[in-house]
Amino acid sequence: MANTNQLQTNDLTDTQIDILTQLALGETIKRIAYLHGTKRRTISKQICEAREILGVKTRDQAIAVFVTQYGIPGKESK
Repeated sequence: MANTNQLQTNDLTDTQIDILTQLALGETIKRIAYLHGTKRRTISKQICEAREILGVKTRDQAIAVFVTQYGIPGKESK
């Protein structure tokens, strides 16, 4: 598993970044699948791959590491 201290922007795919952003903003997997025009299973697989890249075990941990490392694209810090 990846060490989160060594993450670079290109470690996650654009799709994974989009999915994690949407999850961080409170969207459900079902809604994200609808927005992407795909199945929930496909979204779940992308989340699983992102978890491996981020070196975490759960979806919530992946969201937390993602937000810590990347912030939420489109939202400015206050």
